Amino acid sequence: MQKDLRKANIGIIIDDTDLDIENCNDVYGEEENIIYCLGTSEITPKEMQRKIMEYDTEDDWSSHVPNIIRTMLCENIVRESKENKRKCEKFNNIKYIETSQNREKVLNQIVKDLEDKI
Repeated sequence: MQKDLRKANIGIIIDDTDLDIENCNDVYGEEENIIYCLGTSEITPKEMQRKIMEYDTEDDWSSHVPNIIRTMLCENIVRESKENKRKCEKFNNIKYIETSQNREKVLNQIVKDLEDKI
């Protein structure tokens, strides 16, 4: 990222899959905060697992868990993403962003969006 977000007075970036949408809105939902919810609601758990295994490296969390655990995690992640996408529609200040198709393109788009806002 070429722009220093600290100069724009952006204090924190939260990466927490356990933070629920309503709680996030209650705690961080002030107008000056920029909130994105990244999810994978447009993919099946089997597709997610296939992609994980395709791109997996020794450094990834997923390379160290048994297949059955990875399957259950993928099912949970997709289910929670679908629910989060639905919940985000209730809040004008939380933008749901789908990352299942082209994560790098999406993340670059988020950086551009942040640069435009600050």
